[in-house]
Amino acid sequence: MDSNINTQASDISKRFHNTSAANFHHVLNSVPLAIYLFKQDEERACEYMNQTFIQMFGYTIEDVPNQRQWFQKAYPDKNYRAQIEKEWDAELQTAACDRSKLKSKDRMVTCKDGTQKNIRWGYVSVENRCYVYGLDVSDQKRALDEIEQGEQKLRLAQSTALLGSWEMSIISEELFWSDMVYELFGLDPETEVLTIERFFEMVHPDDCEFVKEAYENSMRPNGPLYDITHRIIRNDNGEIRYLHERCTHFRDAKGEIFKTLGTVQDVTNHRLTELKLEKNLIIFKDIVNAIPDMLWLKDAQGSYILCNREFEHLVNMKEKDITGKTDYDLFPKEKADAYHQDDLVAMDNQKTTTIEESADYLHEGYSKWIETTKTPIYDQTGGLIGVLGIGRDISRRKEALNESESKQEFLNQVLDQSPIPMFITSPTGTALRCNNAIRELWALSQSESISKYSLRNDQNFIVPEIREKLESALKVKQRVRYEIYWDPKKVQGINLGVTHFIWLDISVFPLLNAENEVTHLVVQMVDISLQKKAAEDLVHQQSRLEAEVLERTKELRQIINLMAGRENRMAELKQKIKGLEEQLENAGTASGKLSQKGSSNPEQNNQSFGGQT
Repeated sequence: MDSNINTQASDISKRFHNTSAANFHHVLNSVPLAIYLFKQDEERACEYMNQTFIQMFGYTIEDVPNQRQWFQKAYPDKNYRAQIEKEWDAELQTAACDRSKLKSKDRMVTCKDGTQKNIRWGYVSVENRCYVYGLDVSDQKRALDEIEQGEQKLRLAQSTALLGSWEMSIISEELFWSDMVYELFGLDPETEVLTIERFFEMVHPDDCEFVKEAYENSMRPNGPLYDITHRIIRNDNGEIRYLHERCTHFRDAKGEIFKTLGTVQDVTNHRLTELKLEKNLIIFKDIVNAIPDMLWLKDAQGSYILCNREFEHLVNMKEKDITGKTDYDLFPKEKADAYHQDDLVAMDNQKTTTIEESADYLHEGYSKWIETTKTPIYDQTGGLIGVLGIGRDISRRKEALNESESKQEFLNQVLDQSPIPMFITSPTGTALRCNNAIRELWALSQSESISKYSLRNDQNFIVPEIREKLESALKVKQRVRYEIYWDPKKVQGINLGVTHFIWLDISVFPLLNAENEVTHLVVQMVDISLQKKAAEDLVHQQSRLEAEVLERTKELRQIINLMAGRENRMAELKQKIKGLEEQLENAGTASGKLSQKGSSNPEQNNQSFGGQT
C-alpha cells in the first residue's frame, strides 16, 4: 500500500512538471488521491486542493487556507493535534537533512461534517512546493481490525474451549499445529519439531493402536469419520489428559488424499465427569435393582426411560427391550388405559398420587395387589421430565387386612352378643363403637350414631367424674375401675330410657400399640342398681337380725341366770342329800351290828327298819 501511494505521488509530480499549466488542474483532479499543495514558506499557504480532497473531507481552500488551519480543523483534539504536529515537523527536518522521502502515516482525520476517516498520508517536495497526498483506508482499516478482532476472538475461544487445530500435508508429511495444540500437549512451539512419530510418542500406550486404527480407517474411501477420544501424556508434567479429535481429508480429482485438517480439544474434565457419572449410574442401577419394589420412569409422552429388575419380572422383558415402549406395548388395552390415565392425573395435579391396583404376572399365571405411587419429575429448569412410578406388593397386607376385617367382624359380633354394656372410644374420648347392651341401657336406636358423644364433654355425655377417670386411664395406661351414683336426668343431648338414679360399675381399659401408645379406650358400664339395692336390703336385714339376736340374748341371759340359781340350789340339795345318805349309811351300819347282837330273825329286823323308814 505504501509503495503504491508513493508511486502515484511521484508519478503526479512528474506529470505536473511535464504538463502545461492549463492542464494542471485536470491532472490533479483525475487521480484518486486527496492532494493538498502548499508553499514551503513560513505561512505554508495552500495553493491548491483537488476535487478528491474536497469530496473526501468537505473542506475548501476558504476553510483551510494554510497548514495551521488545516491542523486545527482536521485534528480538533489538542493533544492529538500536538502529537501530529510534532511528528510532522520532525519528519520534515529529517527528510530535509538526509534528502529522504517521508514514510506514509495513518492519521484519523475529522471531516467537516464531523465524521472521521482513517487517511494514509504521503509527502512529496518539488522545488519550493509540497504535495501532501492522502488515501482513505478506513474500509481497509476496518476490515483489518475486524480480522484482527476475529483472530483474537478465535484465539480466546480456542483458549476458553481448550480447542486447537492442526493441518497435515500427506505429500510432504509436514505437520502444522496451532498454538493451543502445543499447549495441550505441553510442548514449546519454538523448539519442538513436529512429526507423526512425535505425536504418537505422547499418545497413551494403551490407546496407540486404537488411534492408529481409527485414523487409517478414516482414510479409506467411504471410511468412517475420524472422531475419537483418547488419552495423551503431557510432555511437560507427565499428566494424563483426555483429547477429542476430529479431522477431514481433502482428496484430489483422482480421489487421493493430499491434505488433512483437524481439531483437537481437551475434554479431560468432561470425560472425568462422564466416568464419574457412569460409575454413579452403575451404583444407581445397583441400588434401584436392590429395591424390592417395582420402579420405573416414563417421559411425558408415556415412553419408558428406565426400570428395575422387579418391573422386568412383571412384564417378563429386559430393560433394553422395555425402554422406548409405552404401556400399550406391554399391557392389555384396558390396563394400559388405566395406567396412562393415572399418569395424566399425577402430571396435571403436579403432586404425588397413590393407587391400589392389581398387577397381573401373565407369564406366571398369578396376580398381586400393588400400591402404586406416581410422582411427576422435573428438571433443573422446571421442565417436566415425566412420571416416576413405584409399585409395592401389598398382597400380604391386603390378606392381613381382610383377615383383620374378618376378626373385626367376629369381635363386633362378640361385642354385640355380650350382655355387659360397653363402648369403644378414641384416645380423645370420642365414642366410636357401642354394643347392643349399651344401646339398650341408653335407649339408642340402631341407626343413631354414637360418634357425636364424647366422654370429655360432660355437657354432651355423662358426668365430670367419667372424664377424670378417662384422663387417669390415659395417664397410667392401666385399667381404671370405679362406681358412680348416676342421675340420667342431668345428661344433655341424649334420651335415655332410664329416668331415675342408678348405680353404675364403670371400667376403662386402655388399648396400647407396640410403641406403648393408647390407641383406643374400652369402657364398660354395668348397671349395679339391683346389686346395690340387694346390698342395702341385706344391710337392713342384718341390722334387724342383729337387734332380734340381741333381744333373744337378753332373754337367754335371764334364763341362764335362773338356771344358774337352780344349779346352786340343786348343789345345795345334793349336798344335803349326800349328808343324809351318809347319815343313813352310818345308821345302817349301826343297825346291823344291833341285829347281830339282839335278834336272829332277819325278816323281823328288816321290817322293823322299813317301817321306821
